[in-house]
Amino acid sequence: MPKAIDCPITEETLKKMYQYKSAPVIGRILGVSSTTVYKWLEAAQISRRSGSEAKKMLDWNGSAHPHWKGGRRRNRDGYILIYYPEHPRANRGYIFEHILVWEQAHEKFLPRDWVVHHLNGIKDDNRPENLVAFPRNGHSAKHRLLEKFRYVRIQQLEKENQMLRDNIQREDNVYRMSQLGQCPRALSAFRLGYEPLPEPGFLQLAAREGSRHEVWVISDLQEEGWQITDRQKEIALDFPALKLVGHIDGIARKDGQERLLEIKSLGRFRFGSFASSGFARFHDYAVQITAYHQAVGLPILYVVKDRDSGKRVNLELDRPPLDWEEVYEAVLNVEIAVRKKQLCPAQMTDDFTCRICRYRYLCQEEEKKPVSLPADVLRAAGLRRRAMELETEAKELRAEADPVLLKAAKEKGKLTIDDLAVTYVPAGESVSYPVTELRKLVSSDILEKVKKVKVRSEYIRVDDLRV
Repeated sequence: MPKAIDCPITEETLKKMYQYKSAPVIGRILGVSSTTVYKWLEAAQISRRSGSEAKKMLDWNGSAHPHWKGGRRRNRDGYILIYYPEHPRANRGYIFEHILVWEQAHEKFLPRDWVVHHLNGIKDDNRPENLVAFPRNGHSAKHRLLEKFRYVRIQQLEKENQMLRDNIQREDNVYRMSQLGQCPRALSAFRLGYEPLPEPGFLQLAAREGSRHEVWVISDLQEEGWQITDRQKEIALDFPALKLVGHIDGIARKDGQERLLEIKSLGRFRFGSFASSGFARFHDYAVQITAYHQAVGLPILYVVKDRDSGKRVNLELDRPPLDWEEVYEAVLNVEIAVRKKQLCPAQMTDDFTCRICRYRYLCQEEEKKPVSLPADVLRAAGLRRRAMELETEAKELRAEADPVLLKAAKEKGKLTIDDLAVTYVPAGESVSYPVTELRKLVSSDILEKVKKVKVRSEYIRVDDLRV
């Protein structure tokens, strides 16, 4: 090699380096320009690579890039980009940070042809509460809805700021998640210290029976392969204006998935109502599980059991039944009224809920006109009330006796005790076919030929209005 080139390494070393590194990289290592390296290569009679070969030699991806800055950068429009080449939306290895944050918050990929907007208009403010997603189509409608979201968020922030200015004492602002679905008037009355009416005795019995059925449901779930942990674990949501606390029934795990477990046991009428209408007629349940989901962040396993027949409805929900902002807005309005020493307006839910409300004396009741009835009708009503009381007592006794007898009959097969025959009947299943689905597969003429009609006798429905 001519001395004029003044190469600090031997020709053999230069040749080996050029096999694995480009001329610019060799120049940076030796502290010279790439032009000087090319002169060394020419003097050593080392063939230079073609442009295509040189491009293959270079690895400009990720941390190997000479200008790598940690995988997070801002584009010319002001949006934050994250290096995430495995993401399906990645462009040259990068994905918008606000899309990643939205997907992590909602536990799913952003749907195709949807876009994420920043409520406050700040493009690098990628907090989950500042992001909302819309379909790309319908530009005008999308912006009107975006303005609505912004208005609601601004209203919430103004309310929270007002409470902070009022120097609220946080220890007084604790709400139980199980009570959030109550009538706003009852909830505000509780917070303001109004004296509640005595709790009805049948509600105490129902709570005891509900605890027993919860244990049985968990046992059934475990036999079905679910692993139940975190029983009655305390959870909390902390906000500037208030705090929400609660206890979950547990976390259910099966086949690698985790779900928030919530169990309800209902009488046959309310169970039938839930089975047909879901959360539409059980707003308090919907509010409670939405708050639990917000605190835990897991999909939901919601189990509802008929206390009389033992039937169960298992709902596996990926999302809660209500929007969290709706729930938070409602409790925030209650807290504002409480701070003003005011009762919230009453919210009529259903007759049963209002009849058992312990603050019903704060609502204006409708005047009831007395009705004159014959003596035999009054006597019959008294007998029916006594029968209902005996049914409640009998249900409690059965709940205590049946598990013991079931275990004994399962071992012996059949027992006779004091002229009481106890026979073990193994678990089974009944099959039914929804008529709506059958009509899609079978003609109406065939259904008409095979249908069976059971005549239902006329009957009365009796509800206990006494509290």
